[in-house]
Amino acid sequence: MTTSLLPGPLVDDTWLAAHLDDPRLVVLDATALLPSPREDGDHRSASGRGAWAERHLPGSRHADLTGELSDHDAPYHFAVPSPEALAAALARLSVGEGSEVVSYDSGGGIWAARLWWMLRAIGVPAAVLDGGLEAWETAGRPLASGDDTDPVPADRPVTPVVRPDLWAGIEDVAAISRGERPGTLVCALPSEGYDGSAPTRYSRRGHIPASRSRRWAVR
Repeated sequence: MTTSLLPGPLVDDTWLAAHLDDPRLVVLDATALLPSPREDGDHRSASGRGAWAERHLPGSRHADLTGELSDHDAPYHFAVPSPEALAAALARLSVGEGSEVVSYDSGGGIWAARLWWMLRAIGVPAAVLDGGLEAWETAGRPLASGDDTDPVPADRPVTPVVRPDLWAGIEDVAAISRGERPGTLVCALPSEGYDGSAPTRYSRRGHIPASRSRRWAVR
């Protein structure tokens, strides 16, 4: 059995700086843009590739969660692509058999964590850079710029090892909400999104009944 390069689900800038040149490691910037809603139902999103081109970790590639890393045929936003489609998109980013991934973003970690979970769900070893781009820059680490990086496709795409237990369907959530099965529902929206006091990018304000508020970012 091959020992994983990654020490755990989180890595810091010191570890990453020491392993940045390891051929097994692929660093992906998962930044996406999600403006605050102007009115209910105002769900706008855009690729973060432009921000990545301005400043990014040396050697990193941009993983577009609004583009080929989403299922655009689904009836809702940011749907996860099929395992096969995800593996094909990752191969175009140089992630193949034997690769390990560190994800980061410039948005507080929400996008890096999403990509980390997507990778974990098909068996790709992955970790998140603790503190993201901000932590890397604050530590005085080098940055690169430009949009001329052309990833070399992986020779062997990842063979997905699917873990359906990492996802919950609507019926699973509804059963927990009704108290018909054990579990805890956590709403990661800001407090004003949870209590419905501010416009939401979704069609209706509020939260799933019985869910608890634990906003993803504290400001």
